[in-house]
Amino acid sequence: MIHMLETRKLTKTYRLRRGAEVQALSALDLMLDAGETLGVVGESGSGKTTLSRLLLGIEAPTSGQVLFRGTERTQFEKADHDSYINAVSAVFQNPYSSLNPRRRLWDIITERQAIQGGVPRQARRARAVDLLQLVGLRAEFADRFPHELSGGQRQRVAIARALSQDPSVIVMDEPMSALDVSVSAQISNLLLELQAQLGVSYLFITHDMHQVRHLCHRVMVLLKGECVERGTTETVLGSPRHPYTRGLIDASELRSLDASELRSLDVVSSTTQ
Repeated sequence: MIHMLETRKLTKTYRLRRGAEVQALSALDLMLDAGETLGVVGESGSGKTTLSRLLLGIEAPTSGQVLFRGTERTQFEKADHDSYINAVSAVFQNPYSSLNPRRRLWDIITERQAIQGGVPRQARRARAVDLLQLVGLRAEFADRFPHELSGGQRQRVAIARALSQDPSVIVMDEPMSALDVSVSAQISNLLLELQAQLGVSYLFITHDMHQVRHLCHRVMVLLKGECVERGTTETVLGSPRHPYTRGLIDASELRSLDASELRSLDVVSSTTQ
């Protein structure tokens, strides 16, 4: 079976000073199919961000393969490599630092078209307006700058930018970690709506099991660069086999309880003032 995106024995080793080495990923196999969301979970240092950088071509693997629709990425000719860049886009963790503060939103959203050339300015702006409306923002946002937006609005712009080249896959590296709970829920629902409408696949990197439960069809758990558990979301979260997975679930539930307690305290505080 040919998968939309696949890795085979993907390994990344960083060489430090004095000959020391750190293995960030170890022989990782990954499969992502059309219209599917695969959750990749683990604590800091588990290899999640390294994986995203390898898939996006920001870094090269030490060994192993990245395949897109069955073709190994290094086998692409120049034109096909550009097609891969368009087909596999990204939404990053911090929606403010990932947006150029000196450029208007329409210019940010269509930057890939500007780099590739051949698209008139007005056509780029019209495309940006369409994408802004697709992610729930009004047309007049096109001429604003990132600092004029809230965090949730900025992340909607980041999603619009990721959609600008009609990608098949979007790699999402902790896209809701900088947002509060209510805004995070809105963005989660937007991602579900876009997937249903466009058929796009998501590789969803997170440490939040509640987001995994809401968004992901399947999940893989990383520990020190290795996959220790994988399966359908229902199976992995409902009957985890590895103690590390159980610990991640317990920690996520504890954070939710803490958040609920804080909201309750806010309610008590407001009623007693």
